[in-house]
Amino acid sequence: LRDSRLDYAIVNKLPKRYKRIIEEIGAHSDDEYDEKKKVYVIKTLKFRSRKANIFFRRLDEAMVQAERNEGSITRKRTRCLPKIPIESTIVKPPKGLPIDFYSIKWFKKLEHSQKEAMADCNNVAFLLTPEECLKPKRHPDEKISDKNFSKKYRDIVVEPYELQEFESDESAKEESKGESIDLEGPSPDCSEEEDDGLYAPGEYSYEDDEFIHKGESSVSDDESSGESEPEEAEGMEGIEV
Repeated sequence: LRDSRLDYAIVNKLPKRYKRIIEEIGAHSDDEYDEKKKVYVIKTLKFRSRKANIFFRRLDEAMVQAERNEGSITRKRTRCLPKIPIESTIVKPPKGLPIDFYSIKWFKKLEHSQKEAMADCNNVAFLLTPEECLKPKRHPDEKISDKNFSKKYRDIVVEPYELQEFESDESAKEESKGESIDLEGPSPDCSEEEDDGLYAPGEYSYEDDEFIHKGESSVSDDESSGESEPEEAEGMEGIEV
């Protein structure tokens, strides 16, 4: 999954800030195959932000569309978002990614030294409206350099992360050599629909910073393990490509 996404990013010359995130194995989810429903159930990475979840979904959609446009036929896995989140087995977040990769609620619960060691607080990666990313007609801000992008959006994006506590206290910096972070946090509310537990492909909303509530069905290569987007659990149909 990670390799196919990275190949796409390189071939299509996506911004370096996107490739920086895609390169990290720990930024992707670990799907679980449901033998009964014949789909891969997307698991929840609690440390990944809403913007990052939307970005990965848009990336998968762009990859699928590119293959359709080329008329190529490849074996793909069907991935579905469960309504009751299944926690990912990935418990160690990738370090040093732009701060908007990380969930705001999750990040704010970290200790002071963990925050400093975890994120690149000087840079951001995603559009303020991530749903607009990776469209056929590229958003103008996806064409600017990483430096200029962060200069334009960093101060807006970091405000809810409440970085002031250590930005104003340089002398208090302590180095933390990556302890495992216990992932906690409430699951999102589940839908009350009567079905087998998975959202249909294309059903999702952007209401919550921690989780994507309404089905995201991204498509990824047959052999990869999964990407991690906050999701919810059990089956319905997914998109086959």
